Amino acid sequence: MYERKRINFITLYILIPLLGMCIAYLLGNSLNIGITFVGGLIGLIILLFCIAYPKFGFYLLYIIVFFVSFFERLLNTDLHVGLMPKAFTGAILIGILLKKIIHHHKILLHANNPITYAYLIYLTYIGLEVFNPNINSPAGWGPVFSGSILIFLFYICAIFIFNSKREIKFFLNFWLVLAFITALYGCCQQWFGLPSWEYQRLLEDPHTYALFYQNGFLRKYSFLADPPSFGILMATSGILSFFLALDNTTTKKRILLTCAGTVMILSMSYSGTRMATAVIAFGIVFFSMLTIQNKKTILLLSTSLIIGIVVMFLPVYGNGVLIRIRSTFRPQDDPSMQVREVNRMAIRPYMHSHPIGGGLNTTGGGGLEYYPSHPLAGFPPDGTFMQTALEQGWIGLIVSLMVMFCILKYGVHKYYRATTFDEKIVYASILSVIFSWYMAQYSQTGQGAFNIVYLYMASLAILVRYHSLCISTE
Repeated sequence: MYERKRINFITLYILIPLLGMCIAYLLGNSLNIGITFVGGLIGLIILLFCIAYPKFGFYLLYIIVFFVSFFERLLNTDLHVGLMPKAFTGAILIGILLKKIIHHHKILLHANNPITYAYLIYLTYIGLEVFNPNINSPAGWGPVFSGSILIFLFYICAIFIFNSKREIKFFLNFWLVLAFITALYGCCQQWFGLPSWEYQRLLEDPHTYALFYQNGFLRKYSFLADPPSFGILMATSGILSFFLALDNTTTKKRILLTCAGTVMILSMSYSGTRMATAVIAFGIVFFSMLTIQNKKTILLLSTSLIIGIVVMFLPVYGNGVLIRIRSTFRPQDDPSMQVREVNRMAIRPYMHSHPIGGGLNTTGGGGLEYYPSHPLAGFPPDGTFMQTALEQGWIGLIVSLMVMFCILKYGVHKYYRATTFDEKIVYASILSVIFSWYMAQYSQTGQGAFNIVYLYMASLAILVRYHSLCISTE
């Protein structure tokens, strides 16, 4: 008791006043240095709090990755979005490991599964890409490899965080709440227009404005960085909301999930992302294949088919949103799709002649930044599959596809081992969303969006943990 009073006395009457005087001195001499110091101090306190309470850091990280692009535009400054996930993931992992060591728990108990092994094989392959003879330095390889390690560690953190069935249910609700808020802002952008300050930020970059303004309307992006990320997120979150509504839940919650899913799908249409429309179809078909014996699934499939027919053949021709949606299933009428196909055909000989690829970060803007003299520098891959085939070769593409196959096979196996309808719905829903993300990689970097990556890794953790947690609660 005496020691605690002594610590409190030192903190309240010595450390805090000294800290206040330091902040006042720095602000008086240089506003920028003072603000940087205060921001760093706040960040350090938050990181320490994340170590002490890893679950707090886990959910705070999702809030950050959902809204950080919006605040970057609002403040017109770089908030170092690449640094924050690394710091938070490290703090969360340290906190989890310390708790396991203190309580004498096995550290890698639940990480022992096929998904972990498959991902480690993939990490090993891209790690060996540092020796690719087609690159002259590891400058571009480093960010990709370190980023892959980071999201793998986040997957490990998610496995430890999801220590109960209730925790997984809370995470799914948390995901849908964040997605619903994002969808509402996207709808507000469409209905009321962009705020003046946000429209001004967009006009400052003519190239970005040209990409966002198509078919007579401005593609919306809500809190996210760009319309494709927004569209894919809304599509997958929307179908997840609809699928979970088929669970044996209360009527009130079923209505809430259905309404939330409707708003997400509506906001997705405002993004003007063609692949997002296809993602909905892929997700519904995959979910129906797993749960076709359920009457609710047949109702969902029939309703979706009717809505799709109405959207495609409704006699409305001057609406930019509808034009963009309909072009998804009419690629022969869309010039941009034809340009992508021409690019793919032109680059195919290079892919065939380089089994291990041209090296990581050699295509697109990354190639221009790190390897400007590389043959692939500046080439737009327009999809994760093509990017993987060019940078990691057809061997790397096969490895990536095998990882996806292992994940889907593992999830389907767990689905058929499920003993309750609720458990089957959760597995079918998560698997359908994961499958939709995979399909989105054909023409978009659908899984590469900043926030989708973390949702994806948490979804893998749910596949790993949910069945054993359901058994333990029976």
